[in-house]
Amino acid sequence: MSLAWNMAEDRLWFARWDDQRTGLRLYAVVENVPCRDQWDWEIWLPDEPKIAKCGIARSSHEAINAARRALEECLTISAVNFAWP
Repeated sequence: MSLAWNMAEDRLWFARWDDQRTGLRLYAVVENVPCRDQWDWEIWLPDEPKIAKCGIARSSHEAINAARRALEECLTISAVNFAWP
């Protein structure tokens, strides 16, 4: 899965993934923790608030990779439970 990350500020990255198979939309954000050398990351499905994951990484690169892996996992979980209309 390849995400197109956008930089809002020097310490804030965000991405959106639209799954063609299921029509699900997922969001991701990576931001630098103020006063620390750490990066927060979070992913979520806007229509399914119970499906969200977050974590902390040592670098922006590590946080982006962790968010990508979490997106793949949430998409897999959601696709299994997905029902075609």
